[in-house]
Amino acid sequence: MTTTGTAPGGAYVPLAYGGENYKIDASALVSTASGGGAAWVNFDGCSTVGINDSFNVDSITDEGVGQYTVNLGITMTNPSTGYAAISTAGRHPTNTDCGSVVFTEVTDFTPTSFKIVTRLINTGGTTYDQSYIGAAVFGSYTA
Repeated sequence: MTTTGTAPGGAYVPLAYGGENYKIDASALVSTASGGGAAWVNFDGCSTVGINDSFNVDSITDEGVGQYTVNLGITMTNPSTGYAAISTAGRHPTNTDCGSVVFTEVTDFTPTSFKIVTRLINTGGTTYDQSYIGAAVFGSYTA
């Protein structure tokens, strides 16, 4: 198998995985420094807040019931118009201490952080801790 060469859009990038060799058209790759996925996090927002896994997220600050600040390990280049963050939340199947029917808000964007607020739908929007919270950030940044 050829692992280097020229693809229709440019050069091939070699990749070895599981004992097999592959080649990827380099033009199909997305640079995270130019607007791809900049950061993501999955964390438990109940009791002691803790990150389960993340990329380019340094920490989570518990700001009160159902309120969290995501502290980025990168600097977004333009927080007012240059990046977007999306979030989801719910109750982990093994945790019955937190709410389950929820919607999230993402607010207070700065170059290095944003806030997530989780609310219960069936209580008129009361803030409520959630055991399974995820967020993804897209936009340009500097490391």
